[in-house]
Amino acid sequence: MTKPRPRLLGAVALAGAAALTLSACVDSGRTSNPDSEQDESASECPVEVNEDITTSVRLAYQPIPNGDLVVRDLGWLESCMPNADITWEQFSDGGAVVQAFGSDSVDLGLAGSSPTTKSLSPPVSDDLRVIWIHGVIGEAESLVVQDSVDATSLPELEGMRVAVPFASTAHYSLLAALDREGMTPEDIGLTNLSPDAMLAAWEREEIDAAWVWAPTLPELLDSGEIILSAADTADVAPTYDLAVATTPFVEENPEFMEVWTAVQNEAVTMIKENPDEA
Repeated sequence: MTKPRPRLLGAVALAGAAALTLSACVDSGRTSNPDSEQDESASECPVEVNEDITTSVRLAYQPIPNGDLVVRDLGWLESCMPNADITWEQFSDGGAVVQAFGSDSVDLGLAGSSPTTKSLSPPVSDDLRVIWIHGVIGEAESLVVQDSVDATSLPELEGMRVAVPFASTAHYSLLAALDREGMTPEDIGLTNLSPDAMLAAWEREEIDAAWVWAPTLPELLDSGEIILSAADTADVAPTYDLAVATTPFVEENPEFMEVWTAVQNEAVTMIKENPDEA
């Protein structure tokens, strides 16, 4: 069996990511609420099992419906590498993931293109590699306005309270949308909130709008309406969900990376060919 090699992209690739076409690059379609717990018993490994791998790895994931969540929920890494020590930790956003990299708390994880770029750039300059593109974000991240707010466009939100996780892909898209309208962050009441803190602030009407992703996005839509999405700014500010790993981990664990890449590819195939099963 020929095993696919991991896609190892440098920081420069992020700047030109719009030009990349990868078999693993799919629309993340983050419209569902992925609260499912990992199966108690792993599903059958979809690729060749490697019992020789004894790697210890700390994986950061987010509750975002894409191939990474399929791999986790089906326990494919565990079934394909039964002698590896695999630990998963959930994070609410990519900013928290890159902070975990900075504190040497994780080896590999999912983060958006914006926090990843920040972590790779000076003065932070973390020793990380982009190893996979999970998806083009598009409509999966959107600006939602409260039903009680009389606004159907970004200019009509001037002076209102808009929440977004700072340094996230959603923040990047919002800044691009403001720039397109000839506005600045000072024209709105920009509030830094993590996705898991947004719902309570929304229900208390402490914010008028929020730019966010699932699973928070569909909950806000119960009493809100989308007026913009990352798809609207993709021509000038495309955003992506990425898998990032520390350079030492990638270099020291090539066999693990081969299996990791193979099961991610299987997850993409499942999403494309059997979306109901995924």
